[in-house]
Amino acid sequence: MIASFALFLNTTKKQRKAILKDENLKGVDELIGKVFNRVLKEGDFKGLDFMLDRTIGKVVHKIEPLMPAPTIITRLNGDTIELGSEPKQIEE
Repeated sequence: MIASFALFLNTTKKQRKAILKDENLKGVDELIGKVFNRVLKEGDFKGLDFMLDRTIGKVVHKIEPLMPAPTIITRLNGDTIELGSEPKQIEE
């Protein structure tokens, strides 16, 4: 299928029409050519995204939450206050 995408990526509208009129055109090439025409005519990029996701694979957006290091404030009397850390359980 990737070769089918390459067939239509760098073509003009006239060239795509000529390719689609070819009697010996494979079904997958015809399908991709028609989707390309629809995408370009109607601006339907969801169809193109769907086909690319099926052939190449979806782009994975991994987000790893980063927890900043806690800020420790030391008072003059020696007590410390910890800011930005996980909440601590209060024991009763």
